[in-house]
Amino acid sequence: MNFWDFHTHNPGKRNIFNLNYLSSKNTPKFNYIQPITLSAHPWDSDRFNFSEFVSSYEYVQSREDLKIVGIGEIGLDRLRGAPIRDQISQLGELASFSSEAGLPMVFHCVKSLEDILKVLNDQSVTKTCLFHDFNGSSQMIDRVIQMGHLIGVGRSIFRGNSRIMKSFSNISLDHVLLETDDLNIEIGQIYSKVAEIKNITVDQVRLKMIRNSAKIFELL
Repeated sequence: MNFWDFHTHNPGKRNIFNLNYLSSKNTPKFNYIQPITLSAHPWDSDRFNFSEFVSSYEYVQSREDLKIVGIGEIGLDRLRGAPIRDQISQLGELASFSSEAGLPMVFHCVKSLEDILKVLNDQSVTKTCLFHDFNGSSQMIDRVIQMGHLIGVGRSIFRGNSRIMKSFSNISLDHVLLETDDLNIEIGQIYSKVAEIKNITVDQVRLKMIRNSAKIFELL
């Protein structure tokens, strides 16, 4: 059974590959169309250069073997990276660029949900976005869902004391996409774990993820 991995640092035909703009021009050639999201990670925000990001985007666009399906991961991190005011300014630039390109965003969000939602509001973003590996409280999860966005679920599904696990049984799979991020595991293990928690079949999870992905990514 083939599973989509909606946010990963590993390439693959059914993987949405998180490609950092700083290293994009060193990306090897693929013998298939590799879907990617172009990343400007907030951990690298102290050396962010918007012109270089645009140049990277144009390079990736020129590659016949790469397909940009989103911008990210981008976002805010109050524990790491440049001062938060600089990160917010950078995110505003990237959100504007993403909107002009007609692409969704994938967010890294650490202690900064309201800041990110304010940027989306200020930029009048209408695209559905993905908050990857989101481990917020049930109230924060509800806030993201109410704003029309999706929750990325991955590593935290294996931690029984994680906030997402405490809420997961009450979260509809209509608002979820599954991911491995940088974990060295098969995405099928996450699908199987979700099926176990939700008491449904793995294939039901797979079909649900395909339907959800159409809300955000153009994969075909």
